[in-house]
Amino acid sequence: MNVKIGEYIKNLRLRKDMSTKELGRLSDINSSYVSRIERSDRNPSPATLKKLAPHLGTTYENLMQVAGFNEPNLTLLPTDKEGVTLALVKDLVSKKIIIDGNDIPEDIMKLIVDAVKLEVKLQCEAQEESKSK
Repeated sequence: MNVKIGEYIKNLRLRKDMSTKELGRLSDINSSYVSRIERSDRNPSPATLKKLAPHLGTTYENLMQVAGFNEPNLTLLPTDKEGVTLALVKDLVSKKIIIDGNDIPEDIMKLIVDAVKLEVKLQCEAQEESKSK
């Protein structure tokens, strides 16, 4: 867990003389989740940091940096030269199937894994079929 970002968010909130409940309400985030972030029980996702930033008097970019997110590492996995993983993740986030990377429901994770396994199987079968022609 990133202790630094939790403490940083708490300090910014206290400077604004705000309760976790008020910050949660303004940011549209559950106040208990804000508390867990501040205690370093949870790491906030980029989406969460984006919601918090304007109410803490800082920028999204600043929170991302303090949280240790390195933007270039979010673009492609080393083995994903085609950008398939990034495209899949962007699609899941844009359709609000995944709203927080720290709390992906187990049933959604299973569906994603099953869908990827099926698609890999179908693609491999299609390649084998095209080779045999």
